[in-house]
Amino acid sequence: MSIRGVSFRIEQKVSCVLWDIFKCIDVKKYFWYNIEAQDEIWALNLKDDFFQENLYSGEDFLSKIQEDHFVIFLKLQAYYDSEPLCNISTYKAFQASECQLIFLVYDCEFVEIFSKNKIDIENLYNNAIKNRYKDVIYITDENDGRINMNVK
Repeated sequence: MSIRGVSFRIEQKVSCVLWDIFKCIDVKKYFWYNIEAQDEIWALNLKDDFFQENLYSGEDFLSKIQEDHFVIFLKLQAYYDSEPLCNISTYKAFQASECQLIFLVYDCEFVEIFSKNKIDIENLYNNAIKNRYKDVIYITDENDGRINMNVK
């Protein structure tokens, strides 16, 4: 059985939910690509878009996710380098790409994280348990019903 990632449900509220999820891994080692048209995430005032850019360095991403926000849906992809970036739409394409992690949130509460780094997957799983998220499970070859890697 091959582990692809982790999934869980979060309680949605205005908070630093992305920081709560990612604080267990080294986000600074990646460039974070925010997939345009696959994000609805609001700043604290609930009037401004939270992410103003499509690409963040690890340092900038870390700083940004420590600000309060509210997630409706979101797709992020993490890379070691700032190029090449593309919107990955299948797990097979993810495996063949330079992308190291895909993060999906939909319907305000459902989170799926796919990663090539097994230690990151384990840390994300344990962090989800520690944060008392609901329905925490590993995503495996056997239980992954996702057809595409999009939230819209």
